[in-house]
Amino acid sequence: MGPPINEDKTKRARTAILWLSGCAGCEAAILSLGRSLIQLYQGLSMDAFFLVEDRLPFSSQDTHFDYLLFTGAVATEGQLALVEEGRRRSKRIIALGTCATHGGIPAMANRLGLGAVSKEINPSVKRSGSVLPKFLPDVLALDEIVTVDLLVPGCPPSPKELKGLLKAMGQMGPRPTGGKSVCDHCPMERRGRFETKILRRLLPGSYPPSAILGNRCLLEEGFLCLGPVTLAGCGAD
Repeated sequence: MGPPINEDKTKRARTAILWLSGCAGCEAAILSLGRSLIQLYQGLSMDAFFLVEDRLPFSSQDTHFDYLLFTGAVATEGQLALVEEGRRRSKRIIALGTCATHGGIPAMANRLGLGAVSKEINPSVKRSGSVLPKFLPDVLALDEIVTVDLLVPGCPPSPKELKGLLKAMGQMGPRPTGGKSVCDHCPMERRGRFETKILRRLLPGSYPPSAILGNRCLLEEGFLCLGPVTLAGCGAD
């Protein structure tokens, strides 16, 4: 998350958590930390938390933040403007959760396109006269719009990840990151460096099940696996 924002340990980090297009699972995960939040929040000045209070944090032109956390993907013009304004007003922007870091489930709409999605949904939606937000042509991840200082993926991020993040924010210092890949935590058996001339796919009929060699590493069995280049820490192990 970069070097410390400042050296004044008595100052509380001005923070806001802003909700875009998502399910609020990341916000719920933060609240689910329970009593830990009492200690973690001592170093933070929380100006806005959309799951608690639905309001925009930019009350005046001189409102600036140490940290802005965004959850959810960017799907509307209003959300796009909010993210761009947040970048101008914050020292650090954090994308929290897979929707913010990669687009997540909301970005599955890109597969069909805005026109097809609207055609499918609009006939079945009764409108009360209110104006719907204007949608962007594509649903975007945060770093497709602005420079993001920290990406924290997960659906939602694990309690351990959230605690480490909030603690680092409260101390206005760099967030500790793990230095190990998924392979370092994987229970599959590896037999060192290898070369494979086979390629298997996880599709029905693409390989005989009997060909799987017990508890061997997927790469050594010929399956493509991104474990070597994926940061560990999601808690799946």
